[in-house]
Amino acid sequence: MKYLSLFIALTFVTVTSFAQNCASKHPVFKVPQGVTPKVMKVLGTSPEFPPLQNRNSVQEIFHNLKAMGESPKYKDAINSIFVALGYTGVMDPEFTQDDVTRGDVPFGSIGMLGDAAHHYEYSILVLPGEQMIKSWHIRSRNGCDLNFMSRCGNAFYMTSGCPSSNPANIKVVARYTHPACNCNPTEEQQEKSGYPFTEETKTETRVLAEEPADRNSDTQTIYIDVDKSTYRKLGDR
Repeated sequence: MKYLSLFIALTFVTVTSFAQNCASKHPVFKVPQGVTPKVMKVLGTSPEFPPLQNRNSVQEIFHNLKAMGESPKYKDAINSIFVALGYTGVMDPEFTQDDVTRGDVPFGSIGMLGDAAHHYEYSILVLPGEQMIKSWHIRSRNGCDLNFMSRCGNAFYMTSGCPSSNPANIKVVARYTHPACNCNPTEEQQEKSGYPFTEETKTETRVLAEEPADRNSDTQTIYIDVDKSTYRKLGDR
């Protein structure tokens, strides 16, 4: 869990104090109550801001954000987000390149994710084989920091690790199911198979994250089915 702890420490120092206030500023901050996050195993199928997709540098992201502020197609959506971040809009001179940093999010991150229609859904990001998912962090002027996911250019407000943001106690569990040997079969099993050993299906699980709610709530467990390689990599977190 070292990646999760490090990211939270670096990215959400200011968010904690403002978590409750952010909800009134923009739909991306409006976390629904009493729901289980939608499992997102793929990004890029519904890009919100294509000019931000698969960029390689802070300079590119900053330049394209500013350009969208004057684009008839994107200016309303991007400016409304930046107003919620405490600026007058994306063209605000106070928004500088220093406010954009690489801010990858860990496998299992939970939060509000945008789509091509600028709708925002409570989601959990579980891209197979990716311990850290490339993202760009935008520093706000009011504590409501935000990320844009590199793969899709979608806005993402991460709530995991942010007190008073998750509506339920959430446990994320990786699950790897595979054939295994039953080395101690019963006599009946041996008679049926004709062999001293039999094959069975084995399921291994590993808790990836536990995110408490800000109030008493039942725990919602989310199982993520992964392959052998991903399961092993997740053990190194």
